[in-house]
Amino acid sequence: MLISIGSRKVAISRALRAFIHEQLAARLQRFAAAILAAKVELSDRNGRRGGGDKRCRIELTLVKGGRLVQDDIQANVRSAFCCAMNRAETAVHRQLRLSV
Repeated sequence: MLISIGSRKVAISRALRAFIHEQLAARLQRFAAAILAAKVELSDRNGRRGGGDKRCRIELTLVKGGRLVQDDIQANVRSAFCCAMNRAETAVHRQLRLSV
């Protein structure tokens, strides 16, 4: 599974990048044979104006075709990632269970 992490208008520390990579790899490991790629996009919707508007978008490309996209908006990037990751894990589990 190829993992890519990008950002717009938000700085990503090495620690945060490592956390995201480890979480994706660990939580999607059981589905690794069915997932071709995982793309994480972090952004700040309001930019310099501030506020609880950090967005995380996770896009999973499946081997059998199709994509699953989940996103969430929270006060900070880590929380947004965790919420989006929970939804992505549930969605891929549901998708693979239905396609069997």
